[in-house]
Amino acid sequence: MISTWFCLRQGIDVLVRRFPLLFGAWLVILAVQQGIALVVPDTVQGLWISLALDIVLLAPLYAGQYLLALHVVRGEPTAFRDLFRGFRWWGALAAVSVLTSLLASVGFLLLIVPGIVWLVMFAFAPIVVLDRATGGAPTQRIGAVGAMRRSKELTAGYRATLFAISLLLSLPSVAVGTLAWIALTSPDTGIPLWTIEVLALLSGTLFLGPLHAASYMVAYDAITRLERRDQDVRPTVTLEEHATGE
Repeated sequence: MISTWFCLRQGIDVLVRRFPLLFGAWLVILAVQQGIALVVPDTVQGLWISLALDIVLLAPLYAGQYLLALHVVRGEPTAFRDLFRGFRWWGALAAVSVLTSLLASVGFLLLIVPGIVWLVMFAFAPIVVLDRATGGAPTQRIGAVGAMRRSKELTAGYRATLFAISLLLSLPSVAVGTLAWIALTSPDTGIPLWTIEVLALLSGTLFLGPLHAASYMVAYDAITRLERRDQDVRPTVTLEEHATGE
């Protein structure tokens, strides 16, 4: 059974198994995020520039992080350079990022719930692009729409599990963010910001990014293995029925 706790437990095991690799990839992503935030001015024009840089740089890196975690889940050889593999299929990954963001934005305007559902529904689209392109599935190129359609198929029946993973892993960040907001808006509370930063480190929020990727790839691998098993069983059943005349 592919449950939330199964994915989280296995995700922790995956992260521990190749911690320097997966954590190092996450640090690169954080560095790029901070670099964009520091370089781009805080203006309306800067917002559009920031969004463009997110699509150009972060979309392939997030997909590469998934690829690294998936290789570890499957016990396949992997190297740090796989983090940048997504740039070879930048067009499809950028389109997935744009389409998913647009759909999620529309969904959030429609009472929030549709936006959450669509985010989870298309969560596997980036790894579908890379997994197919790198030989994990039939070796053929797949576009953004095809990847999103495939993600919709894979997540069917498991969206509550994937949402629960994201929700549970977001709780420490929400708690730390709430404390930071209180410290900034109510100085009289006496909570120094440095203590919140230390708390963020000690609470493990810095490790939630790679753990999220690892847990999602545990789910992705388990779902695709179940799918392949079902496909292998169906022809056998059909032949048996044919032989018995049923």
